Amino acid sequence: MRWSQTLLASSFGVLVLIGCGRSGAVPVDAGHDAALRARPVVVASPVASPWPRLVVLPGQLEAREQVEIAARVEGPVDYVGVDLGDEVRRGATLARISATDFRARTAQADAQLAQARSNLARIESLDRPEAISAQAREEARTAVSVASASLELARRQLVDANVRAPFAGIIAKRDISRGAFARIGTPLFTIVSTGSLRLTLSVPERFVRQVTTDSIVTVLPENLTGQGLDARVVRIGPMIEPGTRTFRIEAEVEPHDGMFRPGMFVLGTLALGLEPNAVKLPRGAVFSSLGHDRVALVVDGRIEIKDVELLGEHDGFAIVSGLTSSDVVVTRGGGSLAPGTPVRIEAASAGSAPGAAP
Repeated sequence: MRWSQTLLASSFGVLVLIGCGRSGAVPVDAGHDAALRARPVVVASPVASPWPRLVVLPGQLEAREQVEIAARVEGPVDYVGVDLGDEVRRGATLARISATDFRARTAQADAQLAQARSNLARIESLDRPEAISAQAREEARTAVSVASASLELARRQLVDANVRAPFAGIIAKRDISRGAFARIGTPLFTIVSTGSLRLTLSVPERFVRQVTTDSIVTVLPENLTGQGLDARVVRIGPMIEPGTRTFRIEAEVEPHDGMFRPGMFVLGTLALGLEPNAVKLPRGAVFSSLGHDRVALVVDGRIEIKDVELLGEHDGFAIVSGLTSSDVVVTRGGGSLAPGTPVRIEAASAGSAPGAAP
């Protein structure tokens, strides 16, 4: 019995020693394992590169003056002298509303005024002024004033029957035809002024200190065909729109041989000087995610995603703001790396700043 116990104890000791030997035979190197799991990346450091800040904004051209001409009197239209696209001078006759009634009313008002004046003159010429009461004298004077006002109104209506252009321009719309009956307020024509056009743009609030009345806007048709035209900012709105956080500016645009017309949609590029904090880095380093331009940075061996502002592109480089020359940026595939992903720097991209790769 004692021999069996001794053998069992010896066997148990051997098993324990063997188990311990196996446990310590392959030590775990956590750092080595993490290095094997890290993604290899190529990096670059941004290089300072002051860049012109250009803000591209959509807008619509408008005529400096545009008005809908409506009838001021009622009556049948007996003459229409212009049509769509016709160029007219200031004061030109566009249409006529029949003036027969207005001429009759003018003659009637003229006769009434003459009668009222005659009656007043008779009263004031009496040898015995006390024979006429003060009230009668006052009524005679009032009758003259009323008749005079009626004649003035009749003459005004006679003039308004002749529809004239309020300024030199082009007929943009014709809403009336000969024989139609016009009522007061009936639209007849729309006329737009010739000459310079007005471009209104909504500029983000952050540029409020950089826009002046000397700023230049390069105007290009929305379809990006044709040659751009420089225009000068002439007015700046006094307030920020609460909903959009923008303020309005106006620039004057020359028609340029008909290339630009009222109502045309255009792109206005606003030059706001150099951006001193701009840097350049390989174009592949910048990716778009959820409507934002972003880069992947290497910080302490792990990925951090950072938003940047893409200012432009040049010779395969992206020009951005929001980075410094001390940042280490992944040049390719940054968009596929999740924040916190362990990485190891494999190489520095050609053209990166000194010290881009540790």
